[in-house]
Parts: sequence; C-alpha cells; structure tokens
Amino acid sequence: MRTRAAKNLQTVAWAALVLLTISPAARAIVLGLHTWDTGPHGWTSEFNDVTLTRQTSGGNPDGYLNVNFPPTSAPEILEDEWVDVIRVDASALFDGDWRPDMHVTFDLFSSNETPHDIQLQFHSTNNNVWGYNLTASVTNYQGVWRSLTTSLGFADAWGPLPGFNDTEDQFLSDLAAIDWIGVYIFRETAGNENYGIDNFRLHLIIPEPAEFAMLAAVLLAAALAYRRRRREEQSSRAGPTPISTGKT
Repeated sequence: MRTRAAKNLQTVAWAALVLLTISPAARAIVLGLHTWDTGPHGWTSEFNDVTLTRQTSGGNPDGYLNVNFPPTSAPEILEDEWVDVIRVDASALFDGDWRPDMHVTFDLFSSNETPHDIQLQFHSTNNNVWGYNLTASVTNYQGVWRSLTTSLGFADAWGPLPGFNDTEDQFLSDLAAIDWIGVYIFRETAGNENYGIDNFRLHLIIPEPAEFAMLAAVLLAAALAYRRRRREEQSSRAGPTPISTGKT
C-alpha cells in the first residue's frame, strides 16, 4: 500500500504536468495545416448530402471551406440528408505516423444555425471509425468563428461507432492505421444551413525550455518533501528510544 507521502508526491507530479500542458509558454509545432486560402486540399463529403465550395474571403482569415446543407423533406429520424462527414485523406494532412500525443484543432462557423451534433472523426484501414463529440465545447457558432481542439489521446473521451472493441489497444491500433479524418455535422433543421471550416491543423504542443526548468524544480521540491515525510513516518513507527538506566 502506498504511503501518504507517496500519494502526495504523485499528486504534485500530476499537477506540475497539467500546469506544463496549459502554460502559455508552450508552443505548437504544426505538422499539417489546411487553410483553404490557396486550394480545396482534397476535402470531400462522405454521404454527398452537402455541397462543398472553397470561399476566398470571409474565413479566419481569408479562404475557408463552405459546407451547405440544402433544404430537405427527409425525416430526421432516418438521418438521411441530415448528417455528413466532411473529410480528407489523413496522408494529405500529414504523411507520417499519427500518435496519441498529437492534437487536432480547427475553426468552425455557422451562418444561421448551431449544429445539433458535431464530432471530430477518424477512420482506419481496419474499417473502424472513432469520434470525439465537440457539441458541448462551444455554444452559439452563428456568425462567429469558434476554435475547437482535442488531442488524439485515448483518455480524451474518444468513442467508437458501435460494433467493435473500445479498448485503448484497439484505439491505438486504429490511429496507427488512420486513412481519413474529418468533421461530422448533424444539421439542426430541415432548412438551408451553411457552415464553414478553416485552419484545420494537426500539431504537437511542446513546452518551452523554461517550462521544463519549472517542472524540474517542482518535482525536486516534491521529492525532498517526500524524503522528509518518509523519515518522519519511519521514526514514528520505530517508537521512542529506550532510556538507559546505567545498569548492566
């Protein structure tokens, strides 16, 4: 069983790592970026329920990918014409090994409706699809560009579509075999709806050297406190030192 001192040391270490992650001194190394300033980048509609057009202005900034859901008479319960995945080949964004320490960030805009559901999804050559629900991340997309982000770590609430294992091993296997990544949109109404996607990027978050020094200092202080606490616990378990009477 771990001692209280060991538990405290672990708590401090985790706190230091969290601070390191959210620190403003951390910088992003961009591995892949699509801005739609110069071209369509090969993005397509999975179900052909939307029209995709590259707009040369109005993005965040400049060009962006416009996603139009035309009016439909199909009932929502069937989901036909209500959902689509706007996707791109993973290799077109980053032709390398996809890892769980990477992050995906993109900007989303809605001209008239907030989507009923929005997810970041990826598909693997194992024919599995994983999704990360972003619906609750930001409210009121209408008329405003919003930035959405998530890591590709299994602990960040990625979930599979029904039908296969949702284990971490399966997730990592599928991420290593990724073949496309995209944005799933479930429209809000049967009327005409327009959305915009911009600055879709894959990146790493790397702490600056000063942040490493801060982390080292925090962990050193925690280790010293741990050693001191251990000595106190060992001393208390040993009990008081017997008093010598001078007799043999």
